Amino acid sequence: MVDFISLEEAADQLDIPDSLLRQWVKKGLARASRRGGSYVLRTTEVERLRRNPVPESSIEQHIEPSQEAR
Repeated sequence: MVDFISLEEAADQLDIPDSLLRQWVKKGLARASRRGGSYVLRTTEVERLRRNPVPESSIEQHIEPSQEAR
């Protein structure tokens, strides 16, 4: 049986903002599925991301939504 967790829970386990993980998914840097309109990730994918983080060179500058309003 495959275990899935929500995108928000995965981001919490990876200690990154969920908006950043969502960006990785949209760019194909992290694999996720949609269930009921929300992204879910396999626990094995979270482990892969923990062992092999996405290189910073593959990511555009990430700005927290709260920082954009400043």
